[in-house]
Amino acid sequence: MFNLKIFAVIAIVVCGLGYLMYSGVNDNSQQYVTITELSHRAAAPADTIYKLKGKIVDGSVDYDAKIPCLRFDLNEGPGTPVVHVVSPELMPDNFKPGNECIVEGTFERATSSFAATKVMTKCPSKYEGQEEPKTASR
Repeated sequence: MFNLKIFAVIAIVVCGLGYLMYSGVNDNSQQYVTITELSHRAAAPADTIYKLKGKIVDGSVDYDAKIPCLRFDLNEGPGTPVVHVVSPELMPDNFKPGNECIVEGTFERATSSFAATKVMTKCPSKYEGQEEPKTASR
């Protein structure tokens, strides 16, 4: 009788942990894709979360700080597909045309736009360590 109670408690704990792990992984899952892959992808469920990396296209940035609303285009380089990004986020630091940007959100195929919930810029090379000048040895 005592062993049956212990087994029942262990079974309940294992099932509870299994459910928490499943729901946590399912809610936080996201697909890392390139802009080219996203543009060629067949219709995906509307709630699929993607993470894209690209360069901010010159002349495409439109930012309204009052709302806030950030609109811009991303591509992977000259001659590659462009994706239009719309985000309710504030403009991040180092957000300039030509800089690399990472966005996370959903792709709305009907409007061919990416609804970003997160917008992040990569740190430019000015933050990387600089080589110290070499001194002549004697």
